Amino acid sequence: MTVRLNDHRPDALDALQSIEKTAAALCRQGRSAETVAELMLYTAYRLHAKAQGAHKQVDGWQERTQASFQQAVAGFCVETCNATITETGDVLLPHLRSDSA
Repeated sequence: MTVRLNDHRPDALDALQSIEKTAAALCRQGRSAETVAELMLYTAYRLHAKAQGAHKQVDGWQERTQASFQQAVAGFCVETCNATITETGDVLLPHLRSDSA
């Protein structure tokens, strides 16, 4: 499932703006935008883990977290970063592709 930014409900867009304000505040405190983006990825992973039962140590939470997070990241990369999906289902990121392969 690919989630597109323009598919979000207005309240989700409000939440996104709130997250962006928090990120901007961290940048103003001296963190680089790239560092903040990496922290946001770690936070996203932790949220996926909690949604899959990590905080309660529910059986299978690690596998479900890996799958749900990877699916979300792959969808984002395809929708936003011009990644392509191969016939076998691999997601190829354009800036990591090797032209020599």
